[in-house]
Amino acid sequence: MIGSVLKKLREQKGFGVNQLAAKSGVSASQISRIENGIQNSPTVETIQKLSAALHDSDGQLLKATLGTTDKPSPLDRLIAQTSEHMTMATEPIQVYGTIHAGNAAWADEDIIGKVMVSPQFIQKYGYQNLFALQVNGESMNKRIPNGYVAVFVKDIEPESGDVVAVLIDGEDAMIKVFRRTSQAVIFQPDSWLQTFQTYTYRKDDEQDYRIIGKFLYATSECI
Repeated sequence: MIGSVLKKLREQKGFGVNQLAAKSGVSASQISRIENGIQNSPTVETIQKLSAALHDSDGQLLKATLGTTDKPSPLDRLIAQTSEHMTMATEPIQVYGTIHAGNAAWADEDIIGKVMVSPQFIQKYGYQNLFALQVNGESMNKRIPNGYVAVFVKDIEPESGDVVAVLIDGEDAMIKVFRRTSQAVIFQPDSWLQTFQTYTYRKDDEQDYRIIGKFLYATSECI
């Protein structure tokens, strides 16, 4: 299935295999293997490169790679949210490659581009409260693919189960699932890989974290 979807998207863009290879950084031979069904399980990183080159903002390649189920997955919901919001997006906000702990102003040198959001978001949350981060890593790849741009809103109290941007232990901003129990606050990864750390802060522990934004949606588009 992934092969036919890739070929369809490539032809819709008017790209030859070699052109797509040059734009994506994925070799022409690998693209041919995927399209011909020889390689049916490309890595998430490969799909992200192809998606970015093809401007696949509704995530057709990722959806074809992971398959579908009767119950929508977080990634399915991301795809639906992205498609809905990007069709209405007309206003640019800053995209940061990094947000450093202790830097309340967020340094201009960390701005790597802009992403469009809808006027409805600006009206609802306020322009100054919206920001975006480029995802760097696989710790949230069940929900947000590596390389995507995640849009957040500041100054909103998250609910348990929300995805947040958080500054932890003096490090740069991380994206994690926020959980709150009667005894602790927890920041969890949500990844197909099992190598990422969960951060737990019990009520009587030092609370060395700061939530800086609640996740709204993500997109592969960035200018």
